[in-house]
Amino acid sequence: MKSTETLHIKTVDVDAHYPQCLAFRREAYQCSFGHTDGFDDAFEDYEARIRSRLELPEWRYEHVWLGDEIIGQLEYKAYSFEPGLGYVHLIYLAPEYRGAGIADKLQHYLAKQFLSLGCQGAILSVSKTNVRALRHYQKNGWNFLKSNCQMPPKQTDYYQVRFQSLHQC
Repeated sequence: MKSTETLHIKTVDVDAHYPQCLAFRREAYQCSFGHTDGFDDAFEDYEARIRSRLELPEWRYEHVWLGDEIIGQLEYKAYSFEPGLGYVHLIYLAPEYRGAGIADKLQHYLAKQFLSLGCQGAILSVSKTNVRALRHYQKNGWNFLKSNCQMPPKQTDYYQVRFQSLHQC
């Protein structure tokens, strides 16, 4: 990352950037499960979901920009199955930008957004085999909550974070 380039986060422009949304989602699925079997079925109505959810104040679909390039995507909402906690559906960063400190900045950005939405913390579901993501989340204060029974057995777990555990929020 060039020091002169600025990181920006903007609401997804579905008309202009839907193919990028889908490509990021596919890559995230591959990273999580080691394959894309079932992806097309699971995301066949993805564009419609994004469009309808963007109309709701509690949902966010955002692209992460570095200069004039989209390098990541965030999907989250201001509620979950735990009272007072939001839910992160996706934190995606293009492979060439991983390990550069950007993900840590996104964690702090998300914390600030959730706090502004009235959430005390957040929950996400992460694949047990996505070791890099697990290390990142644990480093940033996320703790195991419980197994995700909605996914095929033993593939993903729920993690949670309370924002007082994030140092710059």
